[in-house]
Amino acid sequence: MVGAFVFAAGLVLQAGLVQLGAGSYGSYAGQAVPSILLSFALSRLFVWPDRDVRLWSSCWRFCMQKLLLTVPSLALYAVLVHLGSGWLIASVMTTVVFTVLNYVLSDRWSFSAMAHNPRRLLVPVRAAVPRTAQCPSLRSWPASRAPARP
Repeated sequence: MVGAFVFAAGLVLQAGLVQLGAGSYGSYAGQAVPSILLSFALSRLFVWPDRDVRLWSSCWRFCMQKLLLTVPSLALYAVLVHLGSGWLIASVMTTVVFTVLNYVLSDRWSFSAMAHNPRRLLVPVRAAVPRTAQCPSLRSWPASRAPARP
């Protein structure tokens, strides 16, 4: 639902930019930033509201993800327009191709609590090692047991 709304809003903005003379490429690039920010806000509110992630950290990750995917997305769009598909069909086809990839990356990286707090992945060492198996500290090691220096 969020993706469809953002796509429709982006198309309206792109159509307006085409009417203002931005052309196929300028209009696609011009609607990218507002669409990315709108997508982040709506995704955070409606798709992943239960995720325990920091606002600015998830926004930065989301924008970086979108930026990295915008380059190949723009390249595909340019190829489709060059092949004569027109800006509307090129926009639809490009969106269809990149929607699944964007969703998976958002789920696994941008809005992932694990990605924002890698310490959650660590297991405390003391809990994993029985107390009897812990090594003595070097300070308590008797000097008589220390290896002789040659």
